[in-house]
Amino acid sequence: MKDLYEQYKEWRKVSLGMQACGWKGSCASCEDSAREDFSNFAGLATIIHLQQMMELEERYCKETR
Repeated sequence: MKDLYEQYKEWRKVSLGMQACGWKGSCASCEDSAREDFSNFAGLATIIHLQQMMELEERYCKETR
C-alpha cells in the first residue's frame, strides 16, 4: 500500500485535473469536504485530522514549488 503522502500527491493531481474540467470541489486542506474526500480516496477508516492534512499539504507545497 502507498504511504499516505504518496496517496495525497495522487489525490491532489486527480483533484486539480478534475477542477480543470469544471469540477466545483476543493482540494484546500482546511476544508472539511476536502479532508473527507481525501480520506475516502485513501481508503481511511476515519476522516483525516486537520493537523495531519495540513502537514501533508505543507510537504506537498515545499516539493512542488
